Amino acid sequence: MDIIVKLAEILSAIGTVGALFFIANQTKQANNALDQAQEMLRIEQKRELRAVADENQQQASGIVSWPAIMTTEEGKQVWGFVVANTSPAPVFELKVSRQSGRAKGGAPIALVEKGAAILAPGRYFMSDRKDDRFMTLLKGDEAAPLLGNSGYSASLTFTDSNGSTWTRDARGSLSLVDSASVAA
Repeated sequence: MDIIVKLAEILSAIGTVGALFFIANQTKQANNALDQAQEMLRIEQKRELRAVADENQQQASGIVSWPAIMTTEEGKQVWGFVVANTSPAPVFELKVSRQSGRAKGGAPIALVEKGAAILAPGRYFMSDRKDDRFMTLLKGDEAAPLLGNSGYSASLTFTDSNGSTWTRDARGSLSLVDSASVAA
């Protein structure tokens, strides 16, 4: 009878070891499945962040500017910029700036630092004269683009409807402004 008890203990120990191996294997498979699920979650989060960034950039890419000359009803020519918001939503805290310099012909180019609290969708003319603070809504082709002299181009800084701040340099390159540098 002693042999039967020892044999039962041995079989029980073998069963326990087998159960432990089974549990260890199942735990390993569960950990692998968890790792795969976490990797898929990271991939989906990156995809979602890219989609949000693309959506934000879509509005920002619709904000552009170019140098122009507007002819008034009196026939007078005014130099400045066309600022266009082709997005469906307004942007905020628009700043238009241009460094001073010299045109190809040697004429001085004045420093410009102007802005608007809100820029609704549309095309606007902003004079480069210091005493002219308001933008004119353009309805047609009142303003002709000024081509061939990049010194007249301005840079733009603005905040989109999602609260992101963007800058478009005088050459037209668009970039998201780091929120830490905006606060400084």
